[in-house]
Amino acid sequence: MSHLQRWIRFNAVGAIGVVLQLSLVAVFAKLLRLPASLAAAFAVELTLLFNFTLHRRITWPIRSTSHRYWPGLLRFHLGNGLVSLTGNTLLTPLLTHHGLPIVAANATAIALCSTANFILAAVWVFGRPAASSRNSGPVALLGSLQRIAKHASPAPARRL
Repeated sequence: MSHLQRWIRFNAVGAIGVVLQLSLVAVFAKLLRLPASLAAAFAVELTLLFNFTLHRRITWPIRSTSHRYWPGLLRFHLGNGLVSLTGNTLLTPLLTHHGLPIVAANATAIALCSTANFILAAVWVFGRPAASSRNSGPVALLGSLQRIAKHASPAPARRL
């Protein structure tokens, strides 16, 4: 599967997750009257579990069969979960404090977190299985991010 196809699938799963998360945050905040940060936290957690399951089946199906479920879920929570939870629980109340309705505030927070989540999922959660546990921690993640940055650098200008 090409990077473009994977990116499209990632965003399709993400779009489904956005609808789920926004629906959940509205229910938790408006119907259950939870504070914005708590409503966002619960919505993010449930959406993380949903998205991880869909990404294993749709976005990275071949790689998912070579990865064990629980270590992948742990990495997904540590990477994507930390970015989403931190971004959403900090940004959602901040934006609502400045007058944005809660669903619009949460949608903005989701959009700001999505690129970081794709990179983390691609290189750390669903990346190639490590040959040993020494190659699967934060050092491996940093090495992967350096390789991505090197390939994303613009090509040097050619002289005519």
